[in-house]
Amino acid sequence: IASERVASNSPKWRNSLKLREEQALYFSTLIYKELEPVFPNVANRRYVYSKFAICFSGIANDYEFKAQLVARYNILDSLKFPDHKSFSKSDIRRIVKSANHQPEAVVITTEKDSVRLIRNKWLPEEIKERIFYLPVESRIMANDNEYIPIPHIGQILMEEFLEPLGI
Repeated sequence: IASERVASNSPKWRNSLKLREEQALYFSTLIYKELEPVFPNVANRRYVYSKFAICFSGIANDYEFKAQLVARYNILDSLKFPDHKSFSKSDIRRIVKSANHQPEAVVITTEKDSVRLIRNKWLPEEIKERIFYLPVESRIMANDNEYIPIPHIGQILMEEFLEPLGI
């Protein structure tokens, strides 16, 4: 992916960051996509059209995540977990309790946290149809009005690290 990266030569930024000549400077942004089901085989997409949502996250700074949701939904409950948290039985109980109190609400998490839910043995089947995640796409700025999409981190891992090792 290195060939797709375009460096910014802005002296203002380079000077303020005290970059050396050989260091490249890149600007990026996140693009929030439409909700995707965590469990596609049982998802009930009608929940996406609800006016109400319950959200939960285990990321360090969930401000932008919540800001995106507030623009679309009336947030009835927001549960915050520590960064990199594996969801325990107690955590899942908190999520389920909140969801059961708001049966019309979609349950939304981050893309990162959705991965931790897929194999969670404490998540009841009846709640899986309501759980969706908010996908994000990273983009690197090519110029003032143009962005270059960054491949999914899994693709980068495979291409840059695992394939050369024959794994």
